[in-house]
Amino acid sequence: MSMSPTETEAPETPSVPTRRKSGMTGETKFMIAALLVIALGGGAMFALNQMTNPPPVADAPPAPAVPVTAKLVDDLFAKARHQKGEVNATLTFVEFADFECPSCRTAYKDSIAKMEKAIPSFRLGFMHLPLPMHERAIPAAVAAEAAAKQGKFWEMYAVLFDAKSEGLNEKELVAAATSLGLDMPRFAADRKNEKPFRDMIDADMKVATENRVDSTPTFFIHDKAGNTATLSGAGNLSRLFPDLKDGVLGNDKIDPLPEPGNGVPITMYLNGKREER
Repeated sequence: MSMSPTETEAPETPSVPTRRKSGMTGETKFMIAALLVIALGGGAMFALNQMTNPPPVADAPPAPAVPVTAKLVDDLFAKARHQKGEVNATLTFVEFADFECPSCRTAYKDSIAKMEKAIPSFRLGFMHLPLPMHERAIPAAVAAEAAAKQGKFWEMYAVLFDAKSEGLNEKELVAAATSLGLDMPRFAADRKNEKPFRDMIDADMKVATENRVDSTPTFFIHDKAGNTATLSGAGNLSRLFPDLKDGVLGNDKIDPLPEPGNGVPITMYLNGKREER
């Protein structure tokens, strides 16, 4: 169950990935079972007992980690409708992001916007993952897709992530489109007829779920040697950035976690061997 837009949460730290939340409380389970008793009579008492006092079971083993291979990264890149960079790039990136996510904005400003100058050869694929606690994330994603219909997705991507305000209200979305010289009547009409765009966004979200992506920004990366990395958060992308400048993963240029043991490490597969840094 995703957190609804009306729920409140602690302020987000820009470098920390924003996660989707799920789960059903014990109180919710009790209420469902109680309604069954009212509707079905005493015969539903068994259901009530099972839901409120389930029999003890052994803890399920954690799901095994799925190795992040170069093929997986290439497959994700192929599914991304928005791609830029060289076909035979040294480094391949796939980004799952939310235009209202503070950490995504930081990742763009601190790292992604600098890649074209700092990294000799790379390509980037983008996939939408608007989180339910961000009320303006889907309208912003729809606006980006409307800009894409006029050949300006990456320009809109940059403007939205570089915006001074994190609100992305209607006035700001229109101003962003105007600044790019878009055909504004067409932009407005495309946004009004948003179903095709929502279908695209939903398809990206399905890919995220299939690959256990539950936070933004999340990146999948591979180099020409077949080494891969997967990471979440602007801080981790910033840590990895010096390593990326040579076009090869695993050059031991990755800064340590600011708080060892308290952060989400970068998972890497170097020569087929899993490492966390």
